Amino acid sequence: MRMSFDAADLRRGVFLVAGMLLMPGVALGQWRAEDVWNSLEETGEVPPTVPPPPIEFRVPVSQDAAGATRWRLARQVLGGMLGAQLAGVGAYRMFEDSGERLVKGDSGYTRNSNTAYAIGSFIGATASAYLIGRGDGSQGSLWGTALGVGIVTVPLLLGRDEPWTPVIGVILAAPLQGLFGMVGYQRTRQPPA
Repeated sequence: MRMSFDAADLRRGVFLVAGMLLMPGVALGQWRAEDVWNSLEETGEVPPTVPPPPIEFRVPVSQDAAGATRWRLARQVLGGMLGAQLAGVGAYRMFEDSGERLVKGDSGYTRNSNTAYAIGSFIGATASAYLIGRGDGSQGSLWGTALGVGIVTVPLLLGRDEPWTPVIGVILAAPLQGLFGMVGYQRTRQPPA
């Protein structure tokens, strides 16, 4: 994408900013900036200027270095997040009634169910981020994906004595597991042959 500005645009912008700071009438719209500029040029208060060359801004809009599109990356993150949430909640429900029920404040929980949530979310995020990443025929490392997801999963495992672990996992950890899983896959990605 290319944008260019000519000398007139630059003059108008400079004058508008200066006018807003120095002359409240210009800022309030009582005078047109071009009329004031032209009157200053006619009286000789503004020296004639050589128009500067157009200013160009180049914003590269391209794919990432490995060739994966932004849409594929977004799908990989969202898929990892949904995989973590669904597998984590499923594992939590399976182990909810096993083990000793503990109470902290008004909330009851079991350590087994919180541990099952963390392990289920790890497996779900790793599998979905890895499989979605391979959807374009590229080769990424399952270990790289697992490492990325595992970085976020460790605090969930350490928080197994907290009754809010599944809630925090669904709201905060699952999106991060999807994101870190995508990063782990993309860092080890080999483009399709």
